[in-house]
Amino acid sequence: MRRSAADALLALVLALAGCTFEDGNPWGEAEVGLRASFEVPASRVRPDGALKTARDYAVKLDALKLTFSTLTIGMTEGEGDAPAGFDPAAPPEGFSLCHNGHCHGADGKLYSYAEVAAAAAGGGSAGGAAPVVTVDVGTEDGVALTGTPVDVPLAGCPCDLPRGTLTAAQLTVTRLQVRGSVTDLRPTSRLASPVVEVDLDLPLDAVFSAPLEGGVTRGDFADQQFGFAATLVLTPKVLDAIDFSLSTPPAELSQTLSETVRTDSAFAIEVSR
Repeated sequence: MRRSAADALLALVLALAGCTFEDGNPWGEAEVGLRASFEVPASRVRPDGALKTARDYAVKLDALKLTFSTLTIGMTEGEGDAPAGFDPAAPPEGFSLCHNGHCHGADGKLYSYAEVAAAAAGGGSAGGAAPVVTVDVGTEDGVALTGTPVDVPLAGCPCDLPRGTLTAAQLTVTRLQVRGSVTDLRPTSRLASPVVEVDLDLPLDAVFSAPLEGGVTRGDFADQQFGFAATLVLTPKVLDAIDFSLSTPPAELSQTLSETVRTDSAFAIEVSR
């Protein structure tokens, strides 16, 4: 695979194993990598190393883990032209901002022109028609995040790619674990004791999307080698969302943290050839 400056800059360790490919003949090849981190501004860190939250709690973390499910690379088949009868400038209800072979759905996900056209014509719902590379991500016990980006284990690649236009990458997170201790920074403590031990293990429903540009075209196979370097950055807002003085029902806390992780984390993907 040809290496570019972007590859060297990101310095990802790309796992080499198996992945799944759906539909279409192989015209190119993909390698996929993912790094994740928990970035805390220096202004949030107290002298003892505890993290100050927006609710005036100090949290000393022993572990913060995310469990991932899959990372997918979506494509449209063919050369990526809009299907007959579909006008990207006037997308159907439920879709907007159509460009570079995909539209934004009302659910926050990205859909290919072919998927949108099929949904508008009643030929099926958007989301399942495009060929896609699917890579299993992480481990069952989760991935511990720190301020230094870590390479997330992947089921791996290289994977075959069909001829077509890249549309979007999606990453799914299914679980959050937080373990540590909490103290109250306010004069009158809201906690049951001066130091409260915290051990949370909650299911999450968080899907991240990032648009992709370019595609696999006719030409030498050696010229159709792609590297997909994904990054996820979790922020302290995930702890800001927790009121440690309350016994919030697990289902309610899972919903709150799912939304917080989804909206206040940064997911991006670099494509190189």
